[in-house]
Amino acid sequence: MIFFVGILVIIVVATLIISICCILYPCFLTKEQIALLPVMAISSGVLIASITYLRDKKKHENEEALKNDELLLKIAKEGFDEVYNLIYEQDNSRVKWIRAARVLLNTLDIERLIVTPIIKRSYKTHMEYTRINLYQSLLIPSQNPDNSDDESLPPHFFYGIKDWKENTLSLDEASKAARSTCQAFRISIDKVTPEPKLLELDPRSVIAIYDFVCDYDKSYSDILSQVNEWDSDYASAFGIKQGPARYIAHTNK
Repeated sequence: MIFFVGILVIIVVATLIISICCILYPCFLTKEQIALLPVMAISSGVLIASITYLRDKKKHENEEALKNDELLLKIAKEGFDEVYNLIYEQDNSRVKWIRAARVLLNTLDIERLIVTPIIKRSYKTHMEYTRINLYQSLLIPSQNPDNSDDESLPPHFFYGIKDWKENTLSLDEASKAARSTCQAFRISIDKVTPEPKLLELDPRSVIAIYDFVCDYDKSYSDILSQVNEWDSDYASAFGIKQGPARYIAHTNK
């Protein structure tokens, strides 16, 4: 863009110089050539104005896109944060999990609307941050600490029963406890009829949350991949670096 504007400026200046020469030296150009000079100057001016307009228009479009993407990023962050806040307390509320799943799917759909590279990168960073935090919130202390520190939520959790941590029921018993018994009510204008109580989580909400947590985003570049590994020269390590240097050297054996 700057190159073409520069060329057009040169043309305009050259035209002016030639015009001045024609005034000072009438025999410099023929009358037909002199008649073309104003046309050349006007045409060049129009081209410069057009290019300037297109440049300003593109700049305005980029600024508008950045503002829109910043707004989308703000909405996405609020969405990811809401999903985490609904899940992290390990509340097996059917309503909360359905809301979390819907908010999550809508928030993931925002990514396709973002066009600014730096905003898209910020979106992905916050998405991975949420993924990691959700993963940790869906773990409980292991019943066998010798084998692992954490383990998955038990299947009883997803039936929505309140005593899921006790894990004293079989899955069949948990399934029955999650459903209300059939009751008959007299329909009256004075009272509303109670809705049947449904505790078990909607399978679609469970799948949506776990698909997000467990599916690794192949387009995401782990920042740890940029770390340069240490060699095994632990003898040259001093101060607080001595312990980790020996650990790294030992793992490299």
